[in-house]
Amino acid sequence: FPDDINVSELVAVTRSTYATTHTIDNPDNLLDDQFPDDINVSELVTVTRSTYATTHTIDNPDNLLDDQVWVLSALQDTVVETGVVQAAADYYTAFVADPATQIESVFNTSGEHSFLTVNQGSSCLFKGEPYINACDYDAAGEILQHLNKHTLTTPPAGARVDGLDLGQLLTFDQAPYLEPGFTLEAAGLYDVGYMYAPDACVGGGGGVSGEGCRVHVAFHGCEMTVPDIGQQFVTNAGYNSWAAANDVIVLYPQATRTTLNPKGCFDWWGYTGADYASKLGCQMSAVDKMVTGIASASTTAAQQ
Repeated sequence: FPDDINVSELVAVTRSTYATTHTIDNPDNLLDDQFPDDINVSELVTVTRSTYATTHTIDNPDNLLDDQVWVLSALQDTVVETGVVQAAADYYTAFVADPATQIESVFNTSGEHSFLTVNQGSSCLFKGEPYINACDYDAAGEILQHLNKHTLTTPPAGARVDGLDLGQLLTFDQAPYLEPGFTLEAAGLYDVGYMYAPDACVGGGGGVSGEGCRVHVAFHGCEMTVPDIGQQFVTNAGYNSWAAANDVIVLYPQATRTTLNPKGCFDWWGYTGADYASKLGCQMSAVDKMVTGIASASTTAAQQ
């Protein structure tokens, strides 16, 4: 009798059982579990097209036809299996015009579960905060070059990784970008976000000017929130030196740990609501407003 199955009650009982008796393992341990063989890519493609056709709560997937896609699974990653990342690449093959040139899958690089850099962060095979590892691999540069079809200028030798010799790190309040009725806690967002703006992209009043500058959005990973690792992702991931050399504003939205989001992830499973993956999702909507504000040169920010 499937209609009699109360999933929310089962979830509540599971959490309560662990909290009161510890006769089961902590259900939060499941956050990292992956089952790549259970990912039905063709079904996800069908759902994507159907969602656009019936609700328009996502943009037309045909917009992806000329887009670039970049994915990476490091060889020693003990958290996310390569099969899961491969499924993501397979998913995009249904939408881009030429998967062979538009999708770049990197599966042969050493590293643990982390953001890979040339020389910033922990040792290459370390698993833990700040989840930025020095693996002699410039993931930020590889991402930006592929997304821009290898048209970017390489940062000069000796360029500062934080880019602060050629630009500014700006902070802004994330609350004004929320939909009415949402709090930062409910949205799983930290109180401030960050932007790196090259000098060429800063207006006379000290705010960000989007005119003539591109925008790249960089989402941090789980357990990489400001209370966890400070500004290390914002300054050490490697995006800023590339941004400085190419007049790119980098937007760094910030998530936070909450009761429903104990590891401080951006919402990839629905802790902010069932519409998390659509334009109605509170995080999707907030980041969209942030980008729109930059693009219209109307964003104001205080220099840190």
